[in-house]
Amino acid sequence: MYSGAEDADRISEDISVKDLEKLVRRLTSLSKNHEVPSSYRVEPFSGSHALPEPMMKELVNLGSRFIGFHDEATTLRDALRRAEERADDLEAKLKASETARKKVEKDVAAVEDLCQRLQAAEDALSDKEAKQVERKMGEQYTLSQESDDRILDTVDILELNCDIARKCITSARNALKRVFPHFFLKDTQPEIFS
Repeated sequence: MYSGAEDADRISEDISVKDLEKLVRRLTSLSKNHEVPSSYRVEPFSGSHALPEPMMKELVNLGSRFIGFHDEATTLRDALRRAEERADDLEAKLKASETARKKVEKDVAAVEDLCQRLQAAEDALSDKEAKQVERKMGEQYTLSQESDDRILDTVDILELNCDIARKCITSARNALKRVFPHFFLKDTQPEIFS
């Protein structure tokens, strides 16, 4: 039985898609009317006979399938192109995110290193300060020479006398302010005389 597959392949290679679509439309309209014009008649070796109706239907069917397959192939090509573009975009985004991730990891490592160095510096500074305080306290309370002891004793006595004198002067001033307010002028008058 004739399938028309070979003829369809040959026709699809020889005729453009637009011409084939026109041919299929024309054949479809002719097959509906069951009339074949003389311009579409096939003349074999003897006489002129119209194309048999089953062959005409097969040809129309092949043309319709070809157009349908062509449209489906175009749709699939567009979908494939869009999918490839999307894959390229996603690949670019993945590369960018990988680059950003590596940069962030480097930054985190640098920050951790800086934190460790800062902690080490703070520990060293606090150790140094503790040693300085210890040295000062040792210098204050351990003197090796007698002359240093006399000087410290003299300074201690002087500080004690200064504290006593300061307290006495403050007490005397407060007493005199109460007794003789006019000797100590102020910008504002005391509450007692207001």
